[in-house]
Amino acid sequence: MAADNNNGQEYKTKAEIIAHHFAHLRGQVITPYAAEKKYGIHRSNFIKWARAGHIKILTQEGRLIELDVADVAYCAY
Repeated sequence: MAADNNNGQEYKTKAEIIAHHFAHLRGQVITPYAAEKKYGIHRSNFIKWARAGHIKILTQEGRLIELDVADVAYCAY
């Protein structure tokens, strides 16, 4: 995935895209259910992406999972 920064330069890595578009969200918490409501992507996808290491899990207690909003926003981007 590549995003144009309006100067002709493309951000190519996950870290570059998050730093440019979603840095203000880093460390904030969102549940898969809330992410589904916000981004329109089924919560099971966010859970799968978290378990695969694409989204940082901030806390997990039993069935409650809290994800990093910046990573969620990137995956929904």
